[in-house]
Amino acid sequence: MITIVPQVAVIAGSPRTSHSLRDQLVQQFGNLATFLEYHLANGVPELPLADAYLFSSREVFEQCRGSADRLAPASLIVASRTLNPAKMILLANLPEKSRVLLVNDSAAACQELIASLMEAGLTDISWQAWFPGCSVDSSSYDYAVSPGEADHIPDHIRHRIDIGMRIFDSYSLTLLTERLGLAKSIHHGFELAHLRELLSFSRSLRLRQLERDNYASALNDTQNYLRGVLEALPSMIAAINLHGSIYHCNQMAAHYLGLPKNQLIGRNLQTLLPALGPFLDKARTSAEYSQVKLNFQRQPLPPLFQHADIAIASLSNDSGRGYVVRIEDVSRLVEQEGQLERLHKIETVGQLAASIVHDYNNYLNTITGSLSMITLLTQDCAIGSEMTSYLGNINDAVQRIMHFNRQLLQLSKDQAPEIRRLELNDLCRDSVKLCRSSLDKEINFDFALSSQPLPIAGDLFQLEEVIINVLINAGHSLLQSRSPNKADQDRIRLQTGRLAAGQAGNPLDTACCYVAIGDNGAGIPPEVLPHIFEPFFSTKGREKGSGLGLSIAWKIIQQHAGRIEVDSQSGAGARFTICLPEAPPPATPAP
Repeated sequence: MITIVPQVAVIAGSPRTSHSLRDQLVQQFGNLATFLEYHLANGVPELPLADAYLFSSREVFEQCRGSADRLAPASLIVASRTLNPAKMILLANLPEKSRVLLVNDSAAACQELIASLMEAGLTDISWQAWFPGCSVDSSSYDYAVSPGEADHIPDHIRHRIDIGMRIFDSYSLTLLTERLGLAKSIHHGFELAHLRELLSFSRSLRLRQLERDNYASALNDTQNYLRGVLEALPSMIAAINLHGSIYHCNQMAAHYLGLPKNQLIGRNLQTLLPALGPFLDKARTSAEYSQVKLNFQRQPLPPLFQHADIAIASLSNDSGRGYVVRIEDVSRLVEQEGQLERLHKIETVGQLAASIVHDYNNYLNTITGSLSMITLLTQDCAIGSEMTSYLGNINDAVQRIMHFNRQLLQLSKDQAPEIRRLELNDLCRDSVKLCRSSLDKEINFDFALSSQPLPIAGDLFQLEEVIINVLINAGHSLLQSRSPNKADQDRIRLQTGRLAAGQAGNPLDTACCYVAIGDNGAGIPPEVLPHIFEPFFSTKGREKGSGLGLSIAWKIIQQHAGRIEVDSQSGAGARFTICLPEAPPPATPAP
């Protein structure tokens, strides 16, 4: 028995489309029908006698109407095609509101596909039809979508998405089955195939969504981690645009600038911190914006920082071009470096002194011994007041040199202090008693001692020497600045107290007890203030001071893990503040 296989003519606009449609039909019908390819690339073809004529689109049918008029209307089928669900997921890579070229072989095919894509929900994309020979300028487009016509995409397009040829929908396949008189079970197979495609697309979409969720979660974790790092930095960090407006900052920036972060956004950083202006101007005038990377170290940045390290680097992101500014407070570091330099000077002087003072003392002992013998031998002789005066001058000079040598030796000693539990109020009272006779009798003392005990741990004699040195310097300052008939107004004030750890004014990391010694003299000139703790620096002249008293005081306080600071304003006197760690409560003896 001879089986007659029906023939189907497949007519499309291009060879590629006709070939793709034929392959789809062969995959669906197998050997139940013979499929012949025709296309309009070289004009309208002469269609043969066939059992059915399947036109790929209404446009193709209209172009073939002259040839189709002689054919039986019942055999003519204008197919409807749909997008391949398995390929549609590729369009998820298109950014929102992007401008995209839709590339196909003709204007009509482009418009038909654009309509289908917009019906599918891609309405937030700005689509532009592009086909060979069109006059559209494609230079401003970065994305292109094509249904199997990738060869037509302009070469400069960087991002290309091929969604494949559109496929016959189940309605067209069912209609062709009925025209060919094939079994209805085939129609059921089309429906199953369509459902399988939808299920496959659904699963693929779900996997893609899971991937995106995982990526979004990982990205969120990374953002939170980087945000935590940014907030943990001790530096002030702000991202600004080219005009200086802040669009991001860390919590430290809010702390220093004194405003909540949300109120800093949009504010001009240079307006908030005018001292930063010259540094930003240098960044703006750099020849190459993308390579700006400036560092300024140890710069004064009032009113926030005495010294700061400033880094400015160019920054480009979705918010536009600008700079990231990092400011780190190094005031404490600069102060510590100054202390180390001062300590080095003192140690250097001490090492030098230790090597020569011993020999000087031998000579001085010879002189003092000789003076004692001269005094003993001449005590029964009438040598005259003039000779006695000379001998007294020699003895005074020797005593002054010996005192100076003792100070030098103290600089060279680095022995640990003899620590004992002391009470700071008592220490201050005793120190004033010890040095009161060395100060001018017209100087008045004001005491503002704490009513609470102030326990400290230290070497009694060393700490007494510190307080006495500061008191004597205050007394000398008052004498130098004393006005006639106003001697009774000279005052030295002692104030004691306790500062908790972290309390304003406490320079130590722990709770401290302090004594502040101030006078109402002329104050310390600004050019002198940085040098007062340096060895051999003195404003009293060589005959009245060695310049070692405050150096020794500074070293002793350092050995006691404390701080000595000075504050002075011209014409308003000086105030020295000595801070020492508070001693812990005494241990309770075991029963």
